[in-house]
Amino acid sequence: MAQLFAALRLRQAIIFRWTLLSMPLLDELISGFPVVGLPLLRDQLGLSYDQVGLLFSVGALSGMVIEPFINILSDRTSKRYWVIGGLLALSASFVLAGSSNNFIVLLAAFTLMFPANSAGSGLSEATLIDALPQESMQTMARWTLMASIGDLLSPLTVAAIITLPLVLPTWTTLCWLAAALWLGGALFVWPQRFPSKTHVIP
Repeated sequence: MAQLFAALRLRQAIIFRWTLLSMPLLDELISGFPVVGLPLLRDQLGLSYDQVGLLFSVGALSGMVIEPFINILSDRTSKRYWVIGGLLALSASFVLAGSSNNFIVLLAAFTLMFPANSAGSGLSEATLIDALPQESMQTMARWTLMASIGDLLSPLTVAAIITLPLVLPTWTTLCWLAAALWLGGALFVWPQRFPSKTHVIP
């Protein structure tokens, strides 16, 4: 019986580890959509270069201001809620970005997107390192590898979607795909048991 419980715990730990390690792949894959698909965004919404620059500048500034507070507050509670909340907020931000042609709504979506990414993806990495301090170098190497795969897949995904006969505009399709992927990530993380502050994954 003890061996069975040990095997179950090991299996849960492996699933938990690789669930969080999928976050950098999703992050790089999806965060590349607004960059690689920038001409699609500009053409569909008729944005000027100044407006496009403002979107990314305000988003980055929002992330810079809010991220320290997310990190401080997440240290006081379980990071599980922050990771899931960040992933759901990322999904919502892409729904906003894909369903409106209003620049103010798009600006709000980008303002939400950057700090949500810090919570969803950034805290996933922090959780893995905190739970596996003895394997921090291996964790970082795996994280970088998964991010590199996502970075490679992003332009390929955008190119593939452009070639498809779509019902919706391409930018809208990219945003809805991103929203679905982040929502799927949140649903997959939801049942996972995050380690407590004093617990280290075996």
